[in-house]
Amino acid sequence: MTTYNKIFTAIAVAGLSMFARAATTSVSTVADLIAAVSGASDGDEIVVMASGSPYEFESTDGDANGHLSVTTTASITLRGSTDNPSDVVLVGNEKRILYLASKGNSISNLTFRSGSVSGRGGAICSANNPDYTTVIQNCVFESCSSTKGGGACGSATASDACFGNYIDCTFSGNSTDGSGGAIQSAYSIQGCTFVNNRVISTTSYGGAVSGAHEIIGSTFIGNSISIAGKSSSGGGAVYMPVNSQYTDATISGCTFTANSVSGSSPGGAIRGAHEGLAVVNCEFVGNSTVSGKGGAVYEVPSVSSCVFSNNCATSSYGGALANVALVSGCSIVSNAVTSTSTYGGGVYDCTLTGCYIASNYAYRCGAAADSKLYSCTNEANSASDNYYELGKQSTGCYAEDCTFLNTVGARDKKIFGTSGFNGCRFLNNDFLGYVFAEYVAMTNCLMAGSTTGPSKSAIFYDLKGSASSMVNCTIVSNSYKFAASCTTANMLDIKNCFFYGNKIEGATIDIDSSTSTFVASIKNCILSAADNSYIPDYATSDTLNIYGTAFKPGFVGADDPENPFSLTRRSPAVVKAGLVEDWMAAATDIRGEGFPRLRDGKVDIGCYQCWNILRGLTIIFR
Repeated sequence: MTTYNKIFTAIAVAGLSMFARAATTSVSTVADLIAAVSGASDGDEIVVMASGSPYEFESTDGDANGHLSVTTTASITLRGSTDNPSDVVLVGNEKRILYLASKGNSISNLTFRSGSVSGRGGAICSANNPDYTTVIQNCVFESCSSTKGGGACGSATASDACFGNYIDCTFSGNSTDGSGGAIQSAYSIQGCTFVNNRVISTTSYGGAVSGAHEIIGSTFIGNSISIAGKSSSGGGAVYMPVNSQYTDATISGCTFTANSVSGSSPGGAIRGAHEGLAVVNCEFVGNSTVSGKGGAVYEVPSVSSCVFSNNCATSSYGGALANVALVSGCSIVSNAVTSTSTYGGGVYDCTLTGCYIASNYAYRCGAAADSKLYSCTNEANSASDNYYELGKQSTGCYAEDCTFLNTVGARDKKIFGTSGFNGCRFLNNDFLGYVFAEYVAMTNCLMAGSTTGPSKSAIFYDLKGSASSMVNCTIVSNSYKFAASCTTANMLDIKNCFFYGNKIEGATIDIDSSTSTFVASIKNCILSAADNSYIPDYATSDTLNIYGTAFKPGFVGADDPENPFSLTRRSPAVVKAGLVEDWMAAATDIRGEGFPRLRDGKVDIGCYQCWNILRGLTIIFR
């Protein structure tokens, strides 16, 4: 017990000694403020009185560099005398206001106005980098500027800088010719508001912020790179560069509204180069680029649980997001790319999982271009030219376990171009135009309740390049033309597919006459239509297909509302086994986990595997 008492006594004595040395000084004139700050010792508190506001700095005020300066190693507290920062205003009159040569300072309850410098940090600049301990809280920075970065606040060094923790501050109308219209290289930003800050350089970054370890619960409105920036710049609100001071970076719980970049700069709200950056639980509304990619976000490693709406990459790619490694659990609605020869109204060159993608618009590829989609729902996306949903700008798209709903195409227009699908559902779409064009690989997919138009429309159109395929798909209760204008021969292999209850121009036909120009083979399929005489003989030779209407499909129907086209054990799709392929050993049916694609080494026809099978009965007598 005595040992602990000695320790606590030593701490108490040390603390009393420190506070004994510290002094609190109240000031109410510019001269007193300059004297108090320049002569401060470690731990001193300077209270700037509201009665002296505004504090107007003149050309002769300050140190030799022309600013209010803490030139010692002292860590001080500088605060306004009230909790309202507008009560105490420090006016730089085109001079930098505060220069810090120390770490661990506390600055609060002040307004910094019209600070300016040929360098970094028009209001506050730190010479001691990195500084993780200085706290700037409840302050306002307005109309400050700099030439090299950090219109309001920044570090004296450019490379791997990191200065300050900003809490509940407001930055308005600040600007720089460098990067970070308001802040360059912060450590932490929490609960702050950034409005109409600007970068006015063609090669710089971050209309409001360039660099931070974390940005939490903050609001960004109307920030910009306001002159014709180049593709090497970007981030209308935030740019996150690589920085050795922290291995990861986070933007969380923030809102980004009407931020923008001009010229070919990408990332209307955020551009990220930091490989550890994660954007989480943020909202992006009305952000934009002109000729740059990513109306809201560009080149970020991870974006999750965010909402994107009404963002626009006017003359480029990715109305909401572009070049994002992983987008998960996001809502991407009503974004656009509007000019001709633009792609990806929702996203471009992204990998998405668990996202809702709806009502996006593009010249081509309304939902996504050159992207991979997993467990996403796509609904009512559109295009003015082609590829209302997914398509190719350079590589094409892939979708797995996705649902496509309520897409309304247009006559003579393509819905999907150069895409692969695995375990996807196409439900209740009024496609009108050509559904799958150029190249398609469909596995374990369901198409039900959809229609194409009476003319210049079909499920397949203009297949070319490498062979397309439909394997273990269920095509049921649709009204369509099967194919149109597919002039290249032997372009589609159909295997283990279940066609039932489909109509072509009112007649019960599964595959129509134009198929003869491009089908390579139809193997182990079920076709319910009585008349499939249009199928070419060469396509069905040496195969085991079932034709006709003299059978019941064996769907479970209302017994499984989520999967009404799954199979009972009496279905001909179960009785007649399909052709087994290597990929099936580790695969599931369209329902996913818990429903293996093979049962006793056999595969059922269509996208469902029946597991409601009666096993043999064993009776044991004792």
